[in-house]
Amino acid sequence: MLSRKLPLGPVAGLGSIVTGVVAQGQLSEDGNTIVIGSPEPNANTLTLSSGYVAQRLCGTTATYIRVK
Repeated sequence: MLSRKLPLGPVAGLGSIVTGVVAQGQLSEDGNTIVIGSPEPNANTLTLSSGYVAQRLCGTTATYIRVK
């Protein structure tokens, strides 16, 4: 489950919760880089604090790098 306030767009400032997220990750040998992603798109649910609920099919990928 992911929870945060949306920063931009027509629903900026509303809280959001996404459930059903599937992700896998890999950490670099030196521990300075992590890559996270979904192996394939999967069904998840977006719920806004306004009460709006939507079913979605989403995939994702992210890379994080430690800066010292």
